[in-house]
Amino acid sequence: MMLTPTRYAGQTVAVVLGGPSLHGYDFSRLAAHPVIAVNKAFLHLPHADMAVSIDNRFYESNIRAMHDKPLVMIDRVGWNCAPHVTRVPAIEGMPGAGPHCSLAGVSTGENSGFAATMLSLACGAALVFVLGLDLNPGGGWWHDGYPPGWGPTDAQLDVYRAWWEWAATFPSIRERIINCNPGSAVRGFERRGLP
Repeated sequence: MMLTPTRYAGQTVAVVLGGPSLHGYDFSRLAAHPVIAVNKAFLHLPHADMAVSIDNRFYESNIRAMHDKPLVMIDRVGWNCAPHVTRVPAIEGMPGAGPHCSLAGVSTGENSGFAATMLSLACGAALVFVLGLDLNPGGGWWHDGYPPGWGPTDAQLDVYRAWWEWAATFPSIRERIINCNPGSAVRGFERRGLP
């Protein structure tokens, strides 16, 4: 798969996370937009343009199911990926200039949803609808398929929220992201209902 800074130039991209606010959502409503599915959401969204993950546990446990699907791994260690997997380097830490949104390196926010959103911006998206960005205590997903113990703890959710809120302090990021969950624990971005 070719990732370029113009892959989504001028387009509105939908990034589908796993938050339970998406229970029962009709994903065919996203047909007009390129879709980036995060982790297991891809297995439920065969029309998605790509799957994105920072979690090598996800990769290792799903590689057989993903063998013919475009997958982008954003990782820190450069481990060996299958030929159909595109690797983008992960950038950690909160630099003063804001999140890294470049194909040379993407800020991960320590969660795949944040990394996928930054990747969509690195690929030129004019606007990003983020669906399933819940991050409320108690968590859960709209889909099944994770083994027990894979969900984030409330302490991890606090870290994830801090990354999203930090990114929202930068106008060049905030103005291009719409949080499509009015009940989200993330408050820094414009919030709308689901498209």
